[in-house]
Amino acid sequence: MATETKIKAGIEKLVNSYSLWPIGLTDDPNTLEGNPSSPAGWHLWDADSDEVASNVEQHFVGKGMESSSGGFRGAEYVYIFLGIN
Repeated sequence: MATETKIKAGIEKLVNSYSLWPIGLTDDPNTLEGNPSSPAGWHLWDADSDEVASNVEQHFVGKGMESSSGGFRGAEYVYIFLGIN
């Protein structure tokens, strides 16, 4: 499990253009991996709580990432993936 600060630092380390990296929340990361439409280049963090996960998503949406969660709440996993816009 990861703190909000740790997840934000991990994302900042990977991302150089926010608009290319959609961000989302999930309660079942296995569905991401098994989904044939999911890109190979994705990263996942297990947040300390659903509030931490939501805060991280909101933070990066504010920086220009597109949310792929569709308003999903109650999830403790944050993911990002390289999108093609």
